[in-house]
Amino acid sequence: MGALALTAHAQASLTLPSGFDTVEGNNGFWAGFDPSAVPARAGFYFDQAVFPWGTKAHTIHQLAIRVDGTSLAYTKHQKRLRVFLSTNAGGTARRPRLVFDTAHGRDRTLVVGSPSAPATIQFDVPTKRGPAPFSVVLKLNQAFVVPANARNLFLEIRTYDASPATASWLADAQFTMSGLSGGSITNFGHPCPIDYPIDALAAWPGGDLVTSCRPKSPGVPVIAWLGEKLPAPATLPGTQGACDLYVFPRVVVGRVSGTDSTNQYETWFEWGPLPNDERLVGARVGIQAAVVKAPNPFLGAVGISRGYEVVLGGGYDSKVQASMIYAAGVTVNPDTTSRAEFLSSRALILEVR
Repeated sequence: MGALALTAHAQASLTLPSGFDTVEGNNGFWAGFDPSAVPARAGFYFDQAVFPWGTKAHTIHQLAIRVDGTSLAYTKHQKRLRVFLSTNAGGTARRPRLVFDTAHGRDRTLVVGSPSAPATIQFDVPTKRGPAPFSVVLKLNQAFVVPANARNLFLEIRTYDASPATASWLADAQFTMSGLSGGSITNFGHPCPIDYPIDALAAWPGGDLVTSCRPKSPGVPVIAWLGEKLPAPATLPGTQGACDLYVFPRVVVGRVSGTDSTNQYETWFEWGPLPNDERLVGARVGIQAAVVKAPNPFLGAVGISRGYEVVLGGGYDSKVQASMIYAAGVTVNPDTTSRAEFLSSRALILEVR
């Protein structure tokens, strides 16, 4: 009897994840929804296991968000936003892609707002504690079909407004406590002649490999390469102080550092998706970078970083079936910021009609 009752409840649910129609989530989410928040680009993964319609095909005409019901101190406001949907997205809730475009499936569709203008959406406030009505309505421009047996649904929300007001508004969400194995990055060798630190976002099989280098100067060429760690370093003549090559270059990419002095003119490299092979958990990827400080690199104007190795992690625990990635900040352009800065095992709670 208990199993039958749970099955009937899941089938009747209108929420994504399933089962939150009259149940308050245990968390809230701010980026892009808060009236004082900076611009944001956020993506939300929902695996098939949390679909209220199961493995069947389903047509979505409208989505709705509700305010977190644990507080009455929120502020009514409006936001300009665009919403995109896709299915069979790259990555999973457990192992999300961190580059927004690769996170989407091939059927990515702009469903709220238009290419020429975002939609203006009203964000209401609760009148009592507890699960609030799904009053933030996102009516789709056209029906969106989730095909039968879709692996997942990916929702992207871009919000454009920032306000100096001291106010708050949290969307209701469900947080799954989970360990995160995001991999690691370690360095070896010595910098030459000064340190150009390299960093990496969380990386796992089926995810994106994204690294950065801090050249400490604006407008200079930065060259990075991936490969394997050499058994012994090789000295490179003509570099500043006869620098050492620690990583054999298999893939080489060049960039020019920008003018934003944040984090020593940090320059990012998006290497693309990693193979979705469980055997790669724990695999090591070598990376090194060179910074050209003058037009002629043969005048000793090239400095080279230490060697680094990125070790691939395993992602979230297997119990995570919905998660989110997002970027938010004064430097974020919702239309052009390509990669997430943060990730969380939260699920945004939606009503689906």
